[in-house]
Amino acid sequence: MLFAFIETLISVVVGYFFIEFVLRMIKPDENSETQQLLDEFDEAIVLCEVEQIQDVFYLYNAQDKNFIGQARTSNEITAIGERIQKHLMVVDGEEDAVNNLKGMLGEVRS
Repeated sequence: MLFAFIETLISVVVGYFFIEFVLRMIKPDENSETQQLLDEFDEAIVLCEVEQIQDVFYLYNAQDKNFIGQARTSNEITAIGERIQKHLMVVDGEEDAVNNLKGMLGEVRS
């Protein structure tokens, strides 16, 4: 179930960037419904960069590099998302850290 959730989130992010690219090409009006949807999406998800030191994962906002939180377990990662009231999406980080986090969350490694 967690793998499906993460897979869905990845699809949403890819879709988001595609939509944003297309919208930038046609330069939508700031008050348009599409712009409002993009703003809501921005408010719902934090794109994260992950770093691992020993058994602790450190999450940073990938856009502004601000520290979001640290976690050792999937429950602690869930708690971070609940605390900031946003979905966390890992989009960058050291390869080993990302793979270890995927393994901890039960995602199939590629």
